[in-house]
Amino acid sequence: MTDPTIPEIRAELGISDRTVLARTRSGVAITEREMRALDLLVAGATYRQIALAMGMKGHAGAYQLCARALAKRAVQFNQTTVHQARALYLDRLGKLLARWMPLALGSPRDGVPPDPKAADIVLRVMEREALILGLNAPFQVEQETVLVVTGDELEGRRRKILEHLAEVEARRQTIEGEFHVDAA
Repeated sequence: MTDPTIPEIRAELGISDRTVLARTRSGVAITEREMRALDLLVAGATYRQIALAMGMKGHAGAYQLCARALAKRAVQFNQTTVHQARALYLDRLGKLLARWMPLALGSPRDGVPPDPKAADIVLRVMEREALILGLNAPFQVEQETVLVVTGDELEGRRRKILEHLAEVEARRQTIEGEFHVDAA
């Protein structure tokens, strides 16, 4: 009698490879059913379509199943709701890239030329990815301004400042003289 293999044990217990992978990452298991619903959601299916594909009575159940799966996924990756949506869109964009990139590049070995329309689609998908990931964000440039003043310029500026201060002092004395009241 031989020992059962790991795949046989998983099959006997009803544990899929995906579920085991999910458990090992965070201790929170995403079931095969939840993963299937998420895969359909990532592929662009509506909640009604997910419900039909999963044999559910209504779309509300599909919504709850997807919400539960996204919440578990967020725990796995320690993400907030915004990060969940970002991950969902990045998954969708990844699927689009996987579909269109081979067509955009063509295959010289097989005699398939690059497709300009597919290349345009790939570029738009990549632009969207860059936008979601914040790769197009402006970057800071540190700038240092150095002012070089010659001795003559410095002396001229000093003279102007002193003249201005003398004018201010003269005005102050004039004002004080006009409003000066003898205390006698």
